[in-house]
Amino acid sequence: MLTRREFLKKSGRIALVAGVVACFGCAVAVRSVPNPSIVYNIPSIQQQLTAEEIRKIKGKELSKRVLTINDQRAYSSFEKLYQKNPLLAKDLGKLPEFQDGVLPSESSALEKVVNLYHKFPDNFNKIFGEMYNEEYPDIREYCSPLQALLWGYMDDKFKQDDWPMKKNKNILKFVHFVWGVMAGPRWDKFDEVTSRLNLPELVNLYKTKKLVYYPDTGDDAQNPEKTFERKGGDCEDFAIFIACCLEKNGYDAKVLNSWKGGSDGHTVATYKENGKIYVLDNRGWSSKFIGGPFKSYKELGRAIQSNPKRIWVYDWKTFYYNYKRFPFSESLI
Repeated sequence: MLTRREFLKKSGRIALVAGVVACFGCAVAVRSVPNPSIVYNIPSIQQQLTAEEIRKIKGKELSKRVLTINDQRAYSSFEKLYQKNPLLAKDLGKLPEFQDGVLPSESSALEKVVNLYHKFPDNFNKIFGEMYNEEYPDIREYCSPLQALLWGYMDDKFKQDDWPMKKNKNILKFVHFVWGVMAGPRWDKFDEVTSRLNLPELVNLYKTKKLVYYPDTGDDAQNPEKTFERKGGDCEDFAIFIACCLEKNGYDAKVLNSWKGGSDGHTVATYKENGKIYVLDNRGWSSKFIGGPFKSYKELGRAIQSNPKRIWVYDWKTFYYNYKRFPFSESLI
């Protein structure tokens, strides 16, 4: 298949993306960058940093401010945790709750998280390692399962002396337990939610529990924010939203369309990991889980639609901005 650049050069169809954005008012989710960690603002921790660490964080520290009592409580908790597990302390310090002042509920929950670590260090290290290795820590803003742990204590979902994953041993089930119905102020803003959905499993959870299928009306495809606001759409809208979330958080995500002829086609979101292709679908055999792995896009296209005549693969922006002219590139078959 032609790359996007090769295709645009060959066809002469140069999409004026900026103009389209201005015209449709689409809020494009920009690829994430890690939040600065609050631990780098703590003087006692600053003294322990290597020259290389100091060089990397220069200019990325949180803005200095007059410390409140809750800021000071949080600093003390992070100091204790940093002595035991510096990486965990740094990652916990990237949570949005610690980016602009610390509330009483947040400092109290943080103290409970640190106490939990000291009581169950082996369990905590094992689970944190799984969380950290499944994400793209150099791209995603923060670790969503860690935020879920903090929320659990803020919302009094856990008993202080118990291991919080006793009943929900799987990370996804644990996060789902804390997230609940995914409603309220925490779930109102597109940018915040798409940053939180920084694992394919979390995107799939949100898709399964929050998005509803609406039949195709023949109108333009929805931009990701519109799908977020409507909490649903048709298969193209699902695929665009899902691919947007995945791409924002570091994944090699694409939109795949498998077409049998006439109006008989289906569109899904895909991502690559370790050379294998996975699919997030809104219908059929893989609607409740992540499908795959597949060796190629052709294999995937034939799995979601029997005997397709054409299979196309695009990044979600190319697919969305050129939707009225679809198809606009060579098919894989």
